[in-house]
Amino acid sequence: MTAVTLTSSPALAPLLARGALRSPFKRPAPDADFPRTRLVLPGVRVDLAKLAAYERVCGFPTGEPDLPLTYPHVLGFPLAMRLMSGRDFPLPLLGLVHTSIEIVRGAALAADRAYDVEVWVEGLAARPRGVE
Repeated sequence: MTAVTLTSSPALAPLLARGALRSPFKRPAPDADFPRTRLVLPGVRVDLAKLAAYERVCGFPTGEPDLPLTYPHVLGFPLAMRLMSGRDFPLPLLGLVHTSIEIVRGAALAADRAYDVEVWVEGLAARPRGVE
């Protein structure tokens, strides 16, 4: 797997547009090749104003010293979108459905620290109604 270090979080709007435009040309198959890239964004600091807005919208208590359990997903989502909107990602972005999400918390993450965020694809699997 090749690691690619980014200097900033990718902008979502262009990635969504690119993924939407490429979607009609992709044909999902469980044996399709997929990107062997790990995107790394080092030293990510949480924007506390955005965090507070997220906490309010999602019903988390605001001003807590630790990140809500789901917030690391918010930090990694632009990186995941960069992988999924790429030419080498075999599934169409339009029509992707979350089939499950499992979050395991080993320890609380302080809201005022810097984190290295990493995203990668582990593989594809056939499912009765498509490809996962």
